[in-house]
Amino acid sequence: MFKQYLRCLLCALSSLCIFQPLVGQEGPDKITLANNSFYRGTITAYEPSEGIWFKIGEEEPVFYAANTLKRIVFAQKQPGFLPEDRAVNDVIRMKDGAVFQGHILDFTKAEQLSLALDNQTVIVLPNERIYRITYEKRASRSPKSTAAKRDAPTHKAYAFRERGRYSAISAGPMLAEAPPSSPIFIDPFNPFFPSNPERLVFGYNLQYTTGHQYSRWVGVGGGLSFDAYNPERGENMLSVLAEYRTYFTSTRVGLYGVLNTGYGFAFRNKEQDISKARGGFLLHPALGLRLGASSLYNFTFDLGYRFQQAEFTQRLPSTGDVEIRELSYKRLLLRVGIVF
Repeated sequence: MFKQYLRCLLCALSSLCIFQPLVGQEGPDKITLANNSFYRGTITAYEPSEGIWFKIGEEEPVFYAANTLKRIVFAQKQPGFLPEDRAVNDVIRMKDGAVFQGHILDFTKAEQLSLALDNQTVIVLPNERIYRITYEKRASRSPKSTAAKRDAPTHKAYAFRERGRYSAISAGPMLAEAPPSSPIFIDPFNPFFPSNPERLVFGYNLQYTTGHQYSRWVGVGGGLSFDAYNPERGENMLSVLAEYRTYFTSTRVGLYGVLNTGYGFAFRNKEQDISKARGGFLLHPALGLRLGASSLYNFTFDLGYRFQQAEFTQRLPSTGDVEIRELSYKRLLLRVGIVF
């Protein structure tokens, strides 16, 4: 039993010695390659525009080109990385929303950019992933606070909540599709004015949904939708629907898809002499753009096609005849909204 306690004590002491930070001592340099593999050793030469010579143990130094590198960490501080007399900080904004701040060491337009985050760390950013380069004037502050800001981890501008509860509100116009049984005849001498323009009916949609986003790819919810398919004839419906929501990209302006399905309840309308109304199945796929990457709210813009079944019994005011309309709406729906 005593030997076991002694062995545990020795293991604990050895782990403390291994993981204790080397403050004020020389340690090995470290490089991380673009494929995320990393090595510890000694940097024998470094040129930001060309690459780095790196030695592991007693082996001969190996050259790594700049475009194969991802991050370089020096064991010793490099005074030239962050000149104290520089007037501005270089700010690099990436297409995926990441933001890096430091001092540009080299910028090769066709390949990559080398950025010093502090006096010991350099990252290499491929040009095709860079969205914008800006410059911020350095505010005068104490050396202690300046060092604290340099040592702070980089933050991401992309803060959209890919998990958790969400709510979405949207509204937009709907454009009717002409029934195939009664086509629109186009005058060849005046093609921009169809022979029956009143059949191109505009409606509108108002919708609210709420649900849970399990990941960027999978979000499930439900909600209510008010659809005015033909306001002039009183063809209005309230639908209860289920929703599937997915986000294809994790950028500031992201592509997303929505699929709504459910059942609609039609309204009777005394003013329009609609005595009976029956709803039906609803299906609405859409693709759109999420504008912004805030954790609070984001604007949305989507275009979709809405299928809805309904039946209306209406007395025609002109003749007094009773008309029964069995309808299958097919509407192009353009919506703007907000998700929060």
